[in-house]
Amino acid sequence: MIFALVFVFHIGFSALPAVLLKNGMTGAGTLIYKYYSILCHQLPQRSFFLFGYQHWYPLTVPENSNMLSFEAAAGFAPGFSSGRAFYGTPEMGYKMAICQRDIAIYASLALFCLLFAITDRRIQRPHWIFPLLIGVVPITLDGCSQLLGNTFPKVFPLRESTPLLRLITGALFGFCLCWYLLPWLELTLDHE
Repeated sequence: MIFALVFVFHIGFSALPAVLLKNGMTGAGTLIYKYYSILCHQLPQRSFFLFGYQHWYPLTVPENSNMLSFEAAAGFAPGFSSGRAFYGTPEMGYKMAICQRDIAIYASLALFCLLFAITDRRIQRPHWIFPLLIGVVPITLDGCSQLLGNTFPKVFPLRESTPLLRLITGALFGFCLCWYLLPWLELTLDHE
């Protein structure tokens, strides 16, 4: 149960810098962004925004869409360094300190910890192939296909994942990881 609370706190605390910047407390907000930058890439096109006219700003938007692309809203195309350093504007809102996928990972870790506690730790550890196929393979394919397309656009198609796909693959990864590790950890600590 403590682990679940830690993960929930971690997600909630990642929204705090947006709240602080919205209220003019840039020093404190920037400090929290810098702490979370150790844990996450913080790219704005892969992050949720609070207090703006959109909840996310993709690199490209379909024609006839009401959404703005990141470049249309911010006035520049985000590179890795410039994207990490961009926290938001009063019009766009302010990004959370962790990306969409990380939010899903931490939320699913918290969910499994809660389920494990509610079931009185009776959930059995799955065979390693299950978390590998259901948790690791989807997140790897999604993440690596973005990386290859962005790094080698002449060889691989340029591809940007969607928030929904990031949330699904992150949630599957976090849930399966915790499902595999937590019963093992419980068993290991019981035998010591």
